[in-house]
Amino acid sequence: MLFIENELQPFIAGMYKTNNARTIIGESLGGLVATEILFKKPYLFDKFIIISPSLWWDNGSLLNLQPDILRATFSQKKDIYIGVGKEGLVRGATPHVMEVDANVLYDKIKSTKSKTITVYFDYLPQEDHATIEHQAVFNAFRMLYPVVRE
Repeated sequence: MLFIENELQPFIAGMYKTNNARTIIGESLGGLVATEILFKKPYLFDKFIIISPSLWWDNGSLLNLQPDILRATFSQKKDIYIGVGKEGLVRGATPHVMEVDANVLYDKIKSTKSKTITVYFDYLPQEDHATIEHQAVFNAFRMLYPVVRE
């Protein structure tokens, strides 16, 4: 996370014409990273697109955290998309079902007392871990960046 904050974001801002809006997209282990950033350093991004996150990592430890975004005093605007397909069981010391873990993540965030958090859940049963990314990103952009017609 320090690399993103101290090196990557300043590099991008220095090399390209940007605005203050920042979005992160992560799928699988990238979804785990996006979730960790949301829970530990939410100020780094405004919108989080979390697809099929590997929340089973470290025996699901991220799901046990009580991040600041759940507090009534959290005042930063955050839009969060969580997408998951029909992915099934991940074997290990403690087996996890990715769809269940994604639902637990959604329920956890949805329970926030903050008025500035918006979270969307998108279940794509026709997709699996290998096919979900393109459809989920498309859906996320539609939800997080709606077309405004005048």
